[in-house]
Amino acid sequence: MIINYNLDQILDLVTKLKLELVGEKNIVVFFDAQMGAGKTTLIKAFIESFDDSFNVTSPTFIGMNSYKSSDLDFYHYDLYQVALNLEELDDILKDDKKKILFFEWSSELEENTKNFISNTDSKCFQVKINIPDDDSREFILQDLN
Repeated sequence: MIINYNLDQILDLVTKLKLELVGEKNIVVFFDAQMGAGKTTLIKAFIESFDDSFNVTSPTFIGMNSYKSSDLDFYHYDLYQVALNLEELDDILKDDKKKILFFEWSSELEENTKNFISNTDSKCFQVKINIPDDDSREFILQDLN
């Protein structure tokens, strides 16, 4: 699925993505985009659309932020400067509670980590963001399962 949006329409995009992503399984979303493309903006809008009491921030310097609600947990990873801990990830994915994991800078994941994630019960997607001009973005959602 390819969606073109002006950045001011991010909430409309979130509504469409929720229809595609949210289901019975855990969700893992890998982001492929350059700096400033809107990865954190999209993730922030997505998570806050479930619970506006969350103060979603970029995990750039700490590597991961988590947000927990009564029926769905969110994990937001930024792998630009921080390596992924596979044991921590294994514990998160084994937990019975439904969750969505977002990975910014997923190109930094080692191949064995990508294989580990895609071999779980989780539904895996890649979101590629292209920048045709300063005010718009092209979002390409690909199902990896």
